[in-house]
Amino acid sequence: MTFKSLSLTLGGSFVFTLLIASSYWVNSKSATYRDLKQTYTVVLQYGLHCRSDRNDGEIASGFMISRKPLAWEDVNEVPKVRPMRLEWQGKVWVTSHMNLQYPQVTIPDKAKLHIWGTMFAFGDEDIISELEHELDMNANQF
Repeated sequence: MTFKSLSLTLGGSFVFTLLIASSYWVNSKSATYRDLKQTYTVVLQYGLHCRSDRNDGEIASGFMISRKPLAWEDVNEVPKVRPMRLEWQGKVWVTSHMNLQYPQVTIPDKAKLHIWGTMFAFGDEDIISELEHELDMNANQF
């Protein structure tokens, strides 16, 4: 590894950490999710659909929330790098910023990052608003 690539890697890590910290300050909610499994369970109880990032149903780095069931291929084909487009309508990606094995290091351009404890989410703002409202209304249950 060259000095230049090491500098870019460290610089990118610093910017990502700064992004997470600033988003937490701006978008933190009164209630939070502890981990991916709890988030998954609460979302299912709310009546939305969840699909993990793995074909076998286990969650590696995160899961997709939607209003209708999604196939595994549909979840993994939604790009998390380029600008937010129509394929994000009705979908929210949830992952843990504490997941060191499978870190989420990119988000789509112009995506608003929402922090829920050790989770973060981005995607369809209507679904996120509903879930955050549910968090606030049921803060003592989580």
